Amino acid sequence: MRTRTLLPVLVLLAAAGAGAGLLTYNIWRPWLFPVLSPGPTAANDHHDHGNEDQVQLSPQAQANLRLVVRPVRLTSYWRGIEVPGTVTELPGRSDHAVTSPTAGVVKRVAVFPWDTVRPGDELFTLALVGEITLGAQAELFKTARDLQINQEERERLAEASRSGAVPAARLLELDYQQRRLNAALTAYRHQLAARGLTPEQIQGVTEGKFVTEITVRVPGRPPEPRSPLLLTSAGPLMEAESSPLYEVQELKVNLGEQVQAGQLLCYLTDHQELYVEGRGFKSEVPLLEQAARQGWFVRAEFAADETAAWLSARRELPALVLARLLQPGSLVPLFPPDGLLQIGFLANTVDPASQTYPFYLPLTNQYREYVSAGKTYRIWRYRPGQRVLLHVPVERFDDVFVLPAEAVVREGAEVYVFRQNGDFFERRPVRLLHLDRRHAVIANDGSISPGNHIAHNAAAQLNFALKAQSAEGEGHEHHHDH
Repeated sequence: MRTRTLLPVLVLLAAAGAGAGLLTYNIWRPWLFPVLSPGPTAANDHHDHGNEDQVQLSPQAQANLRLVVRPVRLTSYWRGIEVPGTVTELPGRSDHAVTSPTAGVVKRVAVFPWDTVRPGDELFTLALVGEITLGAQAELFKTARDLQINQEERERLAEASRSGAVPAARLLELDYQQRRLNAALTAYRHQLAARGLTPEQIQGVTEGKFVTEITVRVPGRPPEPRSPLLLTSAGPLMEAESSPLYEVQELKVNLGEQVQAGQLLCYLTDHQELYVEGRGFKSEVPLLEQAARQGWFVRAEFAADETAAWLSARRELPALVLARLLQPGSLVPLFPPDGLLQIGFLANTVDPASQTYPFYLPLTNQYREYVSAGKTYRIWRYRPGQRVLLHVPVERFDDVFVLPAEAVVREGAEVYVFRQNGDFFERRPVRLLHLDRRHAVIANDGSISPGNHIAHNAAAQLNFALKAQSAEGEGHEHHHDH
């Protein structure tokens, strides 16, 4: 009975004690559970995850990488295809065969292979042995003498004809004979001229000075007009020479050898005008045709070409050329004047061995000259057989950033560039529109902005340094759940 009376009292006292404990919690808690001061490890447990995409390089490291940093700007770019090609000679222009005008014996060879000669210079001296040439000289001399006798006879009979002593028919007969002799004289003159005799030599034959040997000289050709808009990899087109200079490419006869009329004596060559022969596959023909129709410039990359050495001799662009190149849509920002060519024509044949379609680009050569032993020699910049890589434009990108290919680095589906901020280089993801051996085309989507200083090379090395920096930081941190 007593126990039942005390139980409610105890319950009321416990409830009152719990309420008082809750009200005084902030007072008694520090006494029972003191807060420990943070130790050195806890104090350094903060991680700055905002620096994971930037790497710091010292000036020495930048110098070791030969880092090139430049501001970027928006520009236009032409995507192109690469087509192999070869420098070839221009048919009918590059080579010139010299043949013997008459039968004879080679008495003198005045040139050696790769000597330079101009029209009118001596090549060979031939001793005449042909009956036609010698006979034509005899007939010319005889005709000239007969004509002289005819003229003297007519003058003698002219006075007698006035007095009636000589009939007029006799004078008329002399006039007819004079016309026949003049016609024969002209025919013999032309025949000897075709055999290589000069007008002075032919006139000497009429006086009895017979020719026993003739000189074969470099033939001449009239200069042909050239377009001022035709550009070459040497820069603007050089003006045509008033007297073109040839090189002796190959001798086909020896001293003392007997030759016949029309026999080949030597080959002369002139490499100032050449072709670049490109070869595309069937799928590339529509693109080549488009470039030819639009008149787009093709950049030619020549193998073993010392561009810097030749550019010093390049002339300034004519005003007419500049006016065309500076038109909207020109390829000047991408293709500098050195190396610009245009497709002349596409051949309508297919190579049976390689199943490629040839096309041709006119190329005007550039040369240097030097003198050795009193003779002038030429060194040509482009030579037949030289390999060429042609970059044919097919698609244009506007308002893009154009960087060197070494300025971007890939990681899976991501493409990065590095933006400079003092000694720090921040990795920025970008959208890559086109990438080839030389250039990377970046979209203007806000990932980088005009004026940003971007590393133009060593992107792979910068990305490797960034990964090494991240790996070093992970090796010193402890793992915990955030």
